[in-house]
Amino acid sequence: MAQCVDLGEGSRVGVAVHADANNLKPSLKFVAKPRLDYVPSSIVEDAIDRFVRAVLESVGDASDGLGTEYRQLQSERTEPSVAAWRTLEAMLGFDPDDAPDGLVPLIPSSIPIASRDGIDLDPVDLANPDQLLWLRALIWPEHLERHQQLIDAAAEFEHSDIRTHAGDSSRVLPALIETIPLDHAMVVYSTIALYQFPRESRQRIAATLAGASATRPVWQIALEGNDPELSVTRYRNGVDETELLADASPHGWWIEWRSA
Repeated sequence: MAQCVDLGEGSRVGVAVHADANNLKPSLKFVAKPRLDYVPSSIVEDAIDRFVRAVLESVGDASDGLGTEYRQLQSERTEPSVAAWRTLEAMLGFDPDDAPDGLVPLIPSSIPIASRDGIDLDPVDLANPDQLLWLRALIWPEHLERHQQLIDAAAEFEHSDIRTHAGDSSRVLPALIETIPLDHAMVVYSTIALYQFPRESRQRIAATLAGASATRPVWQIALEGNDPELSVTRYRNGVDETELLADASPHGWWIEWRSA
């Protein structure tokens, strides 16, 4: 048997077909390597529309509410503000109307970013095919969507303005902060990384952010822990306050927001 997996990602949807190892009959063999393909969301939306309309034409009033739900969906699509709201809900990981009250209206359509910098002990050169292959070797081979996401990220990085810096983050960060104008808010983030840092390095980073908060707004966003939690820490005049926002997959597959 085969399984089809679709992954929504804003303006596009990823589709992958792979063998279902638990139900695969011995007489079957997949001779082609599974792959992940992306198609525009509009194409998927149009295909689903045609399928739903065909079902409604076939079953009529016996659709058990499908017709009512579909008419409501069509009505929401014609309202730009509602359509944008629904898209943002989905991209945040919520079902319709499940986002906490007040969350979606607070998110602007765009956020100006003055500069982007990354720090790593030994930055990988994503333009080097061998180094990109080495990075892909760290991903489990059956995680097709993660391989494709990495390939897409590498292509995006090539055209981005992100600057990379080699070195110990706890040592490089103070000097890097000095290059950021004081009228710019500062956001430092990490994903499944800080656990690899010595305790002294983590303490230096916290002290650096606390010190910087005396002259500017400072936030630290982190997805860390054995059971990863997404948190935001606001530093004000050397004092930090942390709020846990969500539980999440370390591989970015799902996110479950905490109650407001």
